[in-house]
Amino acid sequence: MLNDVFYGSVEGGWVYPLVNGDADWPVQMGVALSVAAAALVWVSYRFVERWPLAVIGAWLVFGTGAQLVMRTLAPFPDTHVVGSPTDYFNNEARNYPPGKFLRDFRELAPHLHFHARANMAGKVLFYHVIRAVWDTPPGLLVLIIGASNLGAVLAYAIARELFRDRCAGLAALALYLFLPSKLFFLPLLNSVTPVFILFALWLFLRYLADRHPGWLIATGTALYALVLFEPLPLVTGLTFLALIGRAWTQRAIGAPHVLAIFTLIPLAFFATNLAVAQLFGYEIVSAFLFALRDATEFNIAENRPYWVWLVYNLIETLSNTGVLTSALVLGIAGTGAYRMARALGAEGWSGPRAVACEPGVCLALSVLTCLAAVDVMGVNRGETVRLWIFLGAFLLLPGAGFCARRPVALMILLTGSIVQACVGLGTRGFIMPG
Repeated sequence: MLNDVFYGSVEGGWVYPLVNGDADWPVQMGVALSVAAAALVWVSYRFVERWPLAVIGAWLVFGTGAQLVMRTLAPFPDTHVVGSPTDYFNNEARNYPPGKFLRDFRELAPHLHFHARANMAGKVLFYHVIRAVWDTPPGLLVLIIGASNLGAVLAYAIARELFRDRCAGLAALALYLFLPSKLFFLPLLNSVTPVFILFALWLFLRYLADRHPGWLIATGTALYALVLFEPLPLVTGLTFLALIGRAWTQRAIGAPHVLAIFTLIPLAFFATNLAVAQLFGYEIVSAFLFALRDATEFNIAENRPYWVWLVYNLIETLSNTGVLTSALVLGIAGTGAYRMARALGAEGWSGPRAVACEPGVCLALSVLTCLAAVDVMGVNRGETVRLWIFLGAFLLLPGAGFCARRPVALMILLTGSIVQACVGLGTRGFIMPG
C-alpha cells in the first residue's frame, strides 16, 4: 500500500499504525478547509502588499483554528498528550528546577525517561518557560501550538527576503501552517524545533542584507539555543553555505565578510556555551555526545537497519512534507540542474553560476543536499516524519517562491497538504500515549 510506504517500514522495524480505515470524513474535512484556505489566498494576494501585518494575522488565526479542528481527527485528544503521565519532558520539568537540571544533567541523564535522556536539556527547559506562563494542560497546549506557529512568521520573513516579494512570504506562511508532518505531531515539541533554525536563518539573512556584525553574534547565540533544544537541524548549515556562495557570487559580500561569518558565529556560539557552563555547569558538547551515543545504541537495540532506512527516510520525509510540495521542489531542483548543465556548455562557468544564484534553485538544491546528508549519516532510522519536520520547513521555501505570482498554484499545494494531513491524522496513530 502506498500509504504504508509513506508512514514507515515493517522491514525497517517501525510503522505508524493504521487506527482507522475509513477516510471519508477526513477527506470531507480536508476539502472544506481547502475551500476556506483558497478563499483566504484569493483575498490575501490582493491585500498583502498594502496590509501585510493584517494578512499575516488573518492567516495565523485561520491556521491555528484549522489546526485545532484537524487535530480532532487524531485518535487521542491533545489534552491526553500534554500534561499526561506520558508527557515526559513536562514531567521532568516538574521533577527538577531548571538550575538543578542543567547543573546535574550528566548525573541525572541515566535516570531520566528515555525521551528526556536521549535529548538535550532544551526541551525540559522549554516546559519550564511555558509552565511559568500558563500551567494547565489546555494552557500548555495553546502555548506549544502558538510557539510552533511562530515558524510561519519566520518563514514569511525569510521567503520575503530571499525572493524580494511579499507574495512569496505569504505562500511560505500558508504552506508552513499546513505542513503535514508538523500537523501530525502537534503538540509534541518536534513541531517547535523548526522555529529555532528558522530564527537563526533569518538572523543570518539580515547580516547578508546589511552586513552588520551584530547579526552574526545573534546568529551564533541562536544556534546555541538550537543545539540546546535539538542539534540535528545543524545539518541545514549546507543551506547557509549555499547562501554565502550566492551572496559572494552576486558581490553582496567580500572576503572580510566571509571571514567575519566564520569567526563571529563560532565565537558567539562558544562564548554562550562558556557562559552557560560557568553559570549552570551545563556543557553542551559533552551533552551532545551523550545524546548521539544514546541514539546509536537505540538503533542497535531496536534493530533499525541502515540500508533499509536509507531509502525509506527519504520517502517518509518528502511525502509528509506534502506530496505536491515536494514534487514541485524536486522539479525546481531538477530543472535548475538541467539549466546549469546547458549553461555550462553554452556560456562557460558564468552561466551555471547565474542559474545557481536564483533563490529557488539555490534553496531547492541545497536543502535536498541537506536531506541527503542527514539521511546518509544514519543517525535517525525511521520516525523521520517527526524528527525531520525542520527539513520540511526548509523544503517549502523554494515552493513558496514558485507560488509568489501564481495564487492558483498555492491553492493547489494547500489543498494537497490539507487533505493529506486530514487523511493522515484520521487514519494513522502518530501520537499514541502509553
